[in-house]
Amino acid sequence: MKCPQPAYFKVPADTQDQDYLIKASLLEGTISEDEIAYLLNSGIKSKYLLRDLYNNHLISFHDGSLLIHDSIKEVAKNMLDPAYKYKIHKRMADFHFKTMRAQKGTKDGVLYEIIMKWGYHTELLYNSDILENKYAQILKLPNNEIDSLWAIGRFGYPFDFKTEDLTYSQSIIDQLLASELIKKNNDPQIRYMYSPKEYVLEKIDFWQECFISYLCISRHLSYHMGYIPIFEPNYSWEHQHCSCWWEHCIEYMPVPPPPIKEQIAHRKFIEEQFEKGAYDDKTPEQISFLKKVLDEEIPEIVDENRNMELEERRCPMWGHCCPDGKEQAQECEAEMD
Repeated sequence: MKCPQPAYFKVPADTQDQDYLIKASLLEGTISEDEIAYLLNSGIKSKYLLRDLYNNHLISFHDGSLLIHDSIKEVAKNMLDPAYKYKIHKRMADFHFKTMRAQKGTKDGVLYEIIMKWGYHTELLYNSDILENKYAQILKLPNNEIDSLWAIGRFGYPFDFKTEDLTYSQSIIDQLLASELIKKNNDPQIRYMYSPKEYVLEKIDFWQECFISYLCISRHLSYHMGYIPIFEPNYSWEHQHCSCWWEHCIEYMPVPPPPIKEQIAHRKFIEEQFEKGAYDDKTPEQISFLKKVLDEEIPEIVDENRNMELEERRCPMWGHCCPDGKEQAQECEAEMD
C-alpha cells in the first residue's frame, strides 16, 4: 500500500486574492473579524471579500473567526519581503495596543488574549528600525532574566529550581540590579499577599510588563502560580511569600475525593444558599448542576475501592496530592489545625 502523497495548495492566480492570503498569514491563531477587517481595510465584510479563498479551501471560518492552516501560513509568509512584513506587524501591533490602552482603566483590566496578540506582532518587529527601544531592551535579555522580571513583578523574588542556597536566583538578581531593571523594595506597602516584596521592578513601565508576560507564556518560561510545569521544588518560595515549594505546579497533581466531612459541609452550604435565595440569579444550567450535587450520595463508610494512598497525600490547603508524599501532607495538616 502506497503512502499518501503530501497535500499541496495552489497559490491563487488572482493578485488581490494573493495579497489577502499573504497578509492574513501574518496573523497568529484564530483571526477575529475585527482583525481581518482592519488588516484588509475594506468596507466589504471579510466572508465576502475572501469568498474565493474559502471556496478553494485555503481558509475556513468558524464562529465568525478566520482560520488558516499552519502549512499554508508558512508558504504564504515566505513570499513576503521582510520590510513589508514589518509594516504589517507594526500595523497590527498598533491596532491591538489601542484596545489594550482602552482596557487598562476598566474593571477587568488588560486581557491576556489581547496581550498575546499584541506581543506576537511586537516581538516580530525585533531587528527592525520601527520597534520601540523599550521593547527591544526586553528582547535582548536572556530567558532566565525575562522570567525573573515577571516573578519579581508578581512576588518580589525570582523562582529558584536549581539551588537550595539560592545562589542561582541571587546571581540573576545581581545582574538585574546591575542593569537597573530592579531595585530593593523600601516601601512596606508594596506587597505580595501580606508581606512586603523584597525587590520591585525599576524603569519598566506597565506596557513592558505586559510584553514580559507575553514572552514568559509564549516561550513557555513561566505561567500563573499553580500552572508552571516544572516539577522540582521552588527553593525561593519563602522569599516569594508563597504557601510551599510545590505551589507553582500543584494544579498538575491529581485530586483525590474530598473527605466525607468536607462533602457533608459542602452539601450543607449549598442547601443553606438555596434557602437564602442566593442562587435566584443563577442560570437554569447552573441551578441544575448545584441540585445534582445535592442528589449525589455520600458514603457512610470508607469505600474499599477508594485510593487511600492518594487521599493520604492530599494537601490540606489546595486539595491536590502533595508531590512530597503523605508525611508532608500530614505535617501540613497538623500545622493548619
